[in-house]
Amino acid sequence: MTEENTKGCGGGSISPATTSRVNVTRAEVARLRLGRHERRILLLAAPIESEDGARIEPPGPGRAADEAHRRAIRRLYRAGLVHIAITYAQVPVVRHERAVYGVPGDAMPLVAVERNWTYRKRVVWLSPLGSAIVQCLRPQLESGHPIRWDRALPVIVAAEDTYQLQLDAVNRKEAENREKFRARMAAMMAAFSK
Repeated sequence: MTEENTKGCGGGSISPATTSRVNVTRAEVARLRLGRHERRILLLAAPIESEDGARIEPPGPGRAADEAHRRAIRRLYRAGLVHIAITYAQVPVVRHERAVYGVPGDAMPLVAVERNWTYRKRVVWLSPLGSAIVQCLRPQLESGHPIRWDRALPVIVAAEDTYQLQLDAVNRKEAENREKFRARMAAMMAAFSK
């Protein structure tokens, strides 16, 4: 499977480091309940430093599992724990079709025809807050035990601040690289127009 394009919810190309949701308050984090689908997604999501997000498939077959999976991703996004985007994956599919040549009335041979089908897939990255929660609470997330937010909240807030500083540094570096690229392109366009 090859991925061609990644688009955010509003269209346009995105990077997980440049998209963010509204700030989540400590009270909202303390009220957060993580079910088994949410815990699974947090553990499987790609880290924020990753170029490509993680394409996480539903835990089981069927429409109910698909809907529970999508609902869990939406809940985590609204809580500010993950960033989401849409990617387009091309999957080669081999179909056997009847050949169009031959004598009418004869049995037409089957010919294997390979085509690429494009599917929309949702990809997920951890946000700075999501990374801090996974880092601090991995044993509880993996075991399914209840999370004691009152004990974990100070550690999560400190870890989130560290992640946020790293994220700000990445954003500044990306902005500098964009400006350098624009300056080079303007110089090349000026050179070619002469």
